[in-house]
Amino acid sequence: MSDARPPVVFKGVTVYERRLQLARWFGWAAFVSAFAPPIVALTLQALFDVLPIVWFLEVARVLASSWIYFLLLCPALVVVSGTIARPTRFGWRELTRMELGPSGISFRNKEYERRIARSEITDALVQCDPSDGIEVHLVGGNVLTIHLLDEEHARAAVDALGFAAGERRVTIRLASSQRMVTAGCVGLAVSFFVVGLFIFMLDIAHLEGRVLGFALVMGTAASTLLTVRAGKPPEIVVGTDGVLVRRPFSKTYFPYSSLDHLEVDGDRLRLFPKKPDDATLQLKGEPELVTAAASRIEEARAAGGASALQTRVRELLDRKGRSLAEWRNALTGLIQGGDYRNAMITEDALLAVLEDPAEDRDRRLGAAMLLRVAAPEAAPRIRIAAETSADDELRAALERAAEEELDDATLERALRVTRGS
Repeated sequence: MSDARPPVVFKGVTVYERRLQLARWFGWAAFVSAFAPPIVALTLQALFDVLPIVWFLEVARVLASSWIYFLLLCPALVVVSGTIARPTRFGWRELTRMELGPSGISFRNKEYERRIARSEITDALVQCDPSDGIEVHLVGGNVLTIHLLDEEHARAAVDALGFAAGERRVTIRLASSQRMVTAGCVGLAVSFFVVGLFIFMLDIAHLEGRVLGFALVMGTAASTLLTVRAGKPPEIVVGTDGVLVRRPFSKTYFPYSSLDHLEVDGDRLRLFPKKPDDATLQLKGEPELVTAAASRIEEARAAGGASALQTRVRELLDRKGRSLAEWRNALTGLIQGGDYRNAMITEDALLAVLEDPAEDRDRRLGAAMLLRVAAPEAAPRIRIAAETSADDELRAALERAAEEELDDATLERALRVTRGS
């Protein structure tokens, strides 16, 4: 089924791109340049003892002698990675028009048009004051930051792409992944020192140099990878039912039913559970992303609450196999003196059920009967619902409900399909 929502258009937008995919490649290249040569060299030396192939030893010697050059290349690759990961307007200048819709995003200036298909977008979220706009995450990891006039325009853009809080979950990383590269650089030096000191303290110098070298290199590599993992920013997956928090070595799920409230304090986001015995969850990240995450959670909670409320309304309207008399009595019990007795049975909630063509017919008829009594001004909406129905019996019942009390005979005919199913 195609999405019929109209596209939205903005003019004079400003776009920055973070090419994180390419930055990650250079980051891994730095790691490989630091550790691959000694690991391969030591492995080839060990293989030479088993299979005395001369070129094993020759390649090992070349790698061992050139390792210093690879070590010098490592920080250069790190600098390149950090530079590429910085936000840039290169390729995005002088944009005059942006259109967002179910098919994706198109950017245009006087000379060219650039399109990003909806299938290339993984997440889109609103950025709040002071950086109003949206952040669009692309397949592969690149991120577009699109500055817009205000938060209202930003929410319209996200909704146009189909990433509204009630429609899709989004994943928000609370800081740039470049902190992982920084952690790796620091971890490399610290790990080399710590692992070397550990080997010395174990007093295993009587082992042959090749074993010690292999232990030092592998221990340093493993420790550096753990440091990089520890430097990974926390991620928040905001769904319609709850929040999943992913941290470097753990994950925690907070259903909205157990979440009391949240607080933003600069670069910190705190999630407070309803149960006092449960621990408060505190996350740290970049202030703009922390604020955006908090806004999305609140929006999703509101959307999820509305969805749950609508589900409860449908349950109250459901016939549930009861006789017509029992069902009528139950519906009558929901109103009193022409007013809604149950706080969740509002005119809007009933109209939402009535006008949903995919809804069960007993619920639609129940909503029509309640509207006729408690909201007579909704009669034109009931007639429109009748006119749009292709079911003769349902249309006749809705037309009768719009004019007067629905008699049992008409109601029975309209419900016959439901009863026989």
